[in-house]
Amino acid sequence: MQLSQFLAQLFGVLYIVVGIGFLVEKKHYKMVLADFSKSPALMYYGGAIALMIGFCVTYLHNYWGSDWAVLVTLIGWVAFIKGIVILIAPRLMLDFVKWWGNKIEWAASAALGLGLVLVYFGFLV
Repeated sequence: MQLSQFLAQLFGVLYIVVGIGFLVEKKHYKMVLADFSKSPALMYYGGAIALMIGFCVTYLHNYWGSDWAVLVTLIGWVAFIKGIVILIAPRLMLDFVKWWGNKIEWAASAALGLGLVLVYFGFLV
């Protein structure tokens, strides 16, 4: 369970900071999403990093129990699949980025909510 807690702490803090950043600096993050979609090199590196992180999490933490730790596994699988999609079908990811770019408040809420849940289980349970 130590790995589950560590990954929950890591991802939880990251998601909270990103969620707050989205809310505080909406304009900046919309520009970041726009720049990401205009740069094939940045998309490639983002896809490679997502694939590597997703692979590491799913390889080291492929847990399918009925408690909170399954969230860490799901995050790993989402990252792994995201990396594959970016590297194989970047156009599909570009459409997704454009769609989320118009819903920055929803993205911030999702990141904050998930981050708070992960921080709770990672640090307090």
